[in-house]
Amino acid sequence: MLLRNKVYYYNPESCSFEEARFSWNRFFLRTVLLAGIVVFVGFLSYSIFPYLFDEAKAAHSRLESEVLDSKMSVLREKIDIYERQVNELLMRDNRIYLPIVGEKEISKSTWLAPKGGAAKNKYELPQVREMRDRIDRLHFRIKILGLSYSNVITKASNKEEEIRNIPSILPVNAVMISGFGFRTHPITGVQKHHDGIDFACQTGTPIYASGRGIVEDATYNENGYGICINIDHGNGYRSKYAHLSKMLVKEGKMVDRGELIGYSGSTGLSSGPHLHYEISFENVKIDPIDFFYQDLSPTHYRNLVAQAEAANPVEITIDNIKNMLIDNTPMD
Repeated sequence: MLLRNKVYYYNPESCSFEEARFSWNRFFLRTVLLAGIVVFVGFLSYSIFPYLFDEAKAAHSRLESEVLDSKMSVLREKIDIYERQVNELLMRDNRIYLPIVGEKEISKSTWLAPKGGAAKNKYELPQVREMRDRIDRLHFRIKILGLSYSNVITKASNKEEEIRNIPSILPVNAVMISGFGFRTHPITGVQKHHDGIDFACQTGTPIYASGRGIVEDATYNENGYGICINIDHGNGYRSKYAHLSKMLVKEGKMVDRGELIGYSGSTGLSSGPHLHYEISFENVKIDPIDFFYQDLSPTHYRNLVAQAEAANPVEITIDNIKNMLIDNTPMD
């Protein structure tokens, strides 16, 4: 038989152990005390712990903010560098590339035009929006430069082709005997404008195309020019080679600068063997002397200019041609 465990306590008054008796008063007091402790701990948990948690959360937020500020600072410095580089490219484009190809510079109003970004986000940090707006503007300006450079490349290619076609070399290795301007015609004796320049050269001297182009005409006796070749160089430029003894090209042939196209002679209205050479732009005759810049030394060019600007250009006579041929020496 199991007996219920008994609880004894020491009674100092009787100096003996006595069996403990259940007391409702004592039980109630203990219960109330325990409940008070539980309520107190609960109050502390409700009032203090959230504060401590918020402090930890705030400390974490401050740390994140510091990290973000550091990253934003690095990004801001990089954007500063990119903006300076893009502005330098703009200056170079306006000062060098665009003027070379004959284009207008990018205006300040176009460059500084506001670039609208995405709709404002109320949750977006101010520094983040600032960086995004700057990147949007940078992207907009890079796009402007990209379009400008593409246009410059296209124009430069066209200019390169145009320069390649311009008649710019001497068509014959000979001495100039008559320049561009008014003179007395050696045969008719009439004072009239000489639309080209004449080179004294023996019959059969090679004649070369002064620029790349298409043979527009290869005819005989064109207005007294005798055997004559006309080349269309494009962009409004044309060249004429007259009084030839023989032509080696036909109408429609593409010729390169320096290509042999015929031989000099004295056909047509001519008093002796020579080459009559003309250049026209937009159907207006211009002085060919200004186009001999590719195969002349500075000294030779100055000599040609001096001859062309002479008050009384040399008339084409048999005696003058003989004298010029005797003094003819190779060019520099």
